[in-house]
Amino acid sequence: MRTTLILISAILFTSLSFSQGGGAYKQLKPINNGTSSSLQYWGKVNAQNREANRLANERAKKLNEKRFIEFRDLAIENYNNKKFSKCIEYYNSSLKLGYYDASLELVAGISYYHFFVQTKKKKFKKRAKKLFKLSKKHGSIDAELLLDKYF
Repeated sequence: MRTTLILISAILFTSLSFSQGGGAYKQLKPINNGTSSSLQYWGKVNAQNREANRLANERAKKLNEKRFIEFRDLAIENYNNKKFSKCIEYYNSSLKLGYYDASLELVAGISYYHFFVQTKKKKFKKRAKKLFKLSKKHGSIDAELLLDKYF
């Protein structure tokens, strides 16, 4: 009986001490030495920089797409006007922008083939074949027909 009384009083004493002081978790407090607020500040700065970079990349992508469309249209227009060297020039300018278009590759390939017919230089024929294959890969049926016809 004495052991039960000691055990009950020990349990009562322990529960009172935790309820009064709030327990071990309530007593924990963050270190206030300026480090945590500094880390929070740099975390916010880093997040702002990531967002600014994302927006800049998005703007650059839209600008590149717009430039590509301009180059494509100019290349096709010059091809239609039989200005093959200008067509090739605009095609080459569009390469750096990261986009492709089957019709642009087709007219550039035809322009190169035109120069091959005029000069008989194999480098023009080789380049034309490469562009026809690329145009075919991107969905041009005309390029497939030209490949079958000339190569």
